[in-house]
Amino acid sequence: MDAPKHSRRKMHNSSAVRSYRHVIEIDSDSDEENFALPKPKNKAKPASKETFKTPKPLLPKHKDTKPLSSVTPRMSDHVTMMSFLKSLSPTVPDYKKDLEAGRYVRQFSKLREELTQKLFVLYNNTVFDNKLPKDLPIKWNARLLKTAGYCRYKRHRNSSATVWQSVEIELSTKVCDSAERVRDTLIHELCHAAVWIINGTRDGHGPYWKYWARKSNFVHPELPVINRCHNYSITTKYTYKCVQCGYEIGRHSKSLDTVKKVCGLCRGRFELLVSGKSSTSSSKEASGGTPYTPRAPSKFALFVKENYKTIKQSNSDFKHSDVMKALSKQFAEKNRIKDD
Repeated sequence: MDAPKHSRRKMHNSSAVRSYRHVIEIDSDSDEENFALPKPKNKAKPASKETFKTPKPLLPKHKDTKPLSSVTPRMSDHVTMMSFLKSLSPTVPDYKKDLEAGRYVRQFSKLREELTQKLFVLYNNTVFDNKLPKDLPIKWNARLLKTAGYCRYKRHRNSSATVWQSVEIELSTKVCDSAERVRDTLIHELCHAAVWIINGTRDGHGPYWKYWARKSNFVHPELPVINRCHNYSITTKYTYKCVQCGYEIGRHSKSLDTVKKVCGLCRGRFELLVSGKSSTSSSKEASGGTPYTPRAPSKFALFVKENYKTIKQSNSDFKHSDVMKALSKQFAEKNRIKDD
């Protein structure tokens, strides 16, 4: 027997789930179920987050701070260090130089032999594929006054008719007076050596030499273009200057006779300059300086001048050293007699 309608509805209402804290009603008659939580009436405000700002540090103000030099980089700057060969140039700043190259530049006169050997090993390995002999002689010549370097070709033959070739390189102490000049002159002469040792011919500055020169510049682009002749300004201790036109001639010694020689441009007289200063009395008096007084010759120098020719004529087989020994002995005996 079916129950009355009002009783069924009452039973349906009694089966509804009720929550008294957070009311959730689930109605079986509705097509959709609503699971959204109702908003509380008295919603507490969330605690506000306090924001703290980090105070800036108080740095002392320096009014007398000087600007950084244009040569010295700042710590934040990225400094590109130069290669060993490039660092041998005097135009490279010290803070960009390779440390080892900087040592050779600063102490060139003391370390030039060591630098020469290091450059030879480097060039032989990178340019000539170690085909040049490791014991290739490289010497320093003080008699090369204008030539920076020289390569001597040698051909040898033993008793069994075996022929082989060798070279010897000479560098000028007068011209190659810096690490940069040694770097450039040595590679020039090694190209000559390669033509004779590797190619087996004498080529001068011909196609074979040009090939090795181009290869050297390709392997080491930091090197200047290898040319036939150098354009170095040679530093000399003595300079002869014409008093009329100002023409100058450099000399490593006092080899120009200013009495017999005149200027070829204006026929003027030459005066001697030592380290940029004139050694003649006229120029010093004109500049307001102390007049130059030539040093008087010693007694022994006057004795040699008077008696050298006599000793040489009486002893024709005497060398210069023998003549000087005889003059020294006579001069000593002469002074001893005077003292007695």
